[in-house]
Amino acid sequence: MSQIRIALGMGGWVGREIGLNDADKCDLAFWTFTTGRTHGHTGVFLGDKEGRQEVTHASAHSGVVVERLDGPLLRNLTRVRRLTIGD
Repeated sequence: MSQIRIALGMGGWVGREIGLNDADKCDLAFWTFTTGRTHGHTGVFLGDKEGRQEVTHASAHSGVVVERLDGPLLRNLTRVRRLTIGD
């Protein structure tokens, strides 16, 4: 199994789904802005600033941005995952 994971570029990294309230720096955020797609956009949590989570992600209009997780980013959030090392 480890050789397959390494061949796929995972190199021992595994992840687990967590709740939004448990999200911390470096956890992954997944969104979909298109009906019928499970995920379509990925970002990274940067932590809590002034009582709100901030994320960084690539914007089609502005390049890589840092934004508060609210409005469309919060409404369209489909999953939060934490990566860990090991099986």
